[in-house]
Amino acid sequence: GGYAYNTKGLEDLLVAIPIDPDPRLIRALDNMSVKYDGKLMNDVLEWLNIEGDRFIYIYGARDFWTAGAVTPNKNVDSEWFFMKDKRHENARIFAMTDIERKRLISILENWLSLEIEDVFHNKE
Repeated sequence: GGYAYNTKGLEDLLVAIPIDPDPRLIRALDNMSVKYDGKLMNDVLEWLNIEGDRFIYIYGARDFWTAGAVTPNKNVDSEWFFMKDKRHENARIFAMTDIERKRLISILENWLSLEIEDVFHNKE
């Protein structure tokens, strides 16, 4: 399994993976040699922990994928939401509690210096 990707307009470029109905797996071709050393992921994590300002991280607190979450830290101006009783398929803005959603809107308003209409209030 895996996430589906919107590939509209990229059909001519996707020659190595099936696109019908949606590509759900990105992987190396069978004849392709791949060596994973983790350097790129460590570099990305280091950057996020030092320079990764203004990211909103939304995780489900009951999701095994959250084990790989970027760890909250005070070195950057970013925000973390670990949504109680949610997993990756339902840890979404529309499913936030009123308190979480108001916190999110307040953070974005501060970062963007503008007022944001709460279009998710009372939505299911």
